[in-house]
Amino acid sequence: MLLEGLETLCLLASEGTMAKVASRLYISQSAVSKRITQLEQRLGKRLIEPDGRQTRLTPQARELLARVAPSLAEMKGVLADSQTLTDQTPLPVACSETLLAGYLARFMHDYLGRDPHLALSTHHTPVILTRVRGGDALLGICAGRLPPGHGLCAELLLEEPFYLVGDDQEEAAQPE
Repeated sequence: MLLEGLETLCLLASEGTMAKVASRLYISQSAVSKRITQLEQRLGKRLIEPDGRQTRLTPQARELLARVAPSLAEMKGVLADSQTLTDQTPLPVACSETLLAGYLARFMHDYLGRDPHLALSTHHTPVILTRVRGGDALLGICAGRLPPGHGLCAELLLEEPFYLVGDDQEEAAQPE
């Protein structure tokens, strides 16, 4: 229960709303609220405050996360590395939405029909790295440049050409 509460608080810090955390954890909003309440009772301090539709962390919660978040991410990674995978184990893959929609759509559609155990989620590159590092995803497929010092094994899949496109007619009509 303690680890679930800490994980939920970490997600709440990054997501900002109970609804988004519930969606990420595949649980109800009331379950998210219950986890936070249980953690507050266990620690004997208030950890969140309402802030309109958002939820704001108290200074005590921010201090707690500064101390435990790195260890929590490391523990989740160790647990993910230790688990035994079978053919029936869901394989979480964090992927760039752009890559999934643009490059992988046709391939993944066919593949998902044959392998229902692949669980895709879409994120921006920093979140993908965090999810892989924390054991929430076994694999990440990122777009763009990776930040230095990310600490993960990375393989370049392809170099994408980029073009600057303009209208030749407009350029010709403009005075020099």
